[in-house]
Parts: sequence; structure tokens; C-alpha cells
Amino acid sequence: MHKLHMLANKRAFTLVEILIVVSILGVLMGLGSLNYANSLERGRDQRRRADLQNIRANLELYKSKLPNSYYPTTLVVLRNAGYEVSQDPRLKVDYIYAPRNNSGLACTNQGVNFCTRYTLTATLELGGTYSVTEKLSY
Repeated sequence: MHKLHMLANKRAFTLVEILIVVSILGVLMGLGSLNYANSLERGRDQRRRADLQNIRANLELYKSKLPNSYYPTTLVVLRNAGYEVSQDPRLKVDYIYAPRNNSGLACTNQGVNFCTRYTLTATLELGGTYSVTEKLSY
């Protein structure tokens, strides 16, 4: 009888209390995963900005080593010349590279149609784009 009396006095959680605790934990986990995903996106956007600056430096090196001082027609040409060309960290594709001649038109690096200008662009996950252009020398 003594054991039966001890079991009757033992306090347990009710189903409602357990459901409340599980609900609170679920909300906290949801908020944590949203913050984690957002920080991953911010990190990839920072990487995109750094990648474009590195590609820009390699484009300038490429141009400085050529007798006619022009930019490549594609990023593949730059990569094939031995320069590092990073890709988008999420999509694993090249960034948008738009070389142009002095008139702002498409260029071929043949005849007098040399690529003397460019715009390099990345689409950011948190919205908008980030672009770099050629370094102007005065």
C-alpha cells in the first residue's frame, strides 16, 4: 500500500504542457534555421563580390601582358590563358562578362574591333546585382 501511495503522489506532465513545450521548441528551431539560411546567403554574396574583384585583377593582368592591351572576348579565353576565373558559389556557372569596344559595342579582338572595356556582373541572393568595370588609366 505504501508503494501505491507514492505513485499516486508522483507528479507528471500533462499532455497540454508537453504540447506547449514542443510548440515553443518548434518555433525556436524555425527561427534559428531562417537566420542560418540568411547568413549562408550573405556569405555567398560576399564571396561573389570578392570573386568579381579577383577576376577584375586577372583581367587587368591579361590586358597588361598583351601588346595591343585588350581584354579577352570571354571568361573562357581568360581561363584558358591560365588565369583563375571563379564561378558563382551556388550555381557553379561563370559570372556575366560583357566586353565592349571603345564605342560600347560588342567586340571580337579582330581587326580594329578590340575589347577595351567590360562589365562583370553577379546576381546577389539577397537582391540586386554587383558589378565591376575596367580600371581606367589616366
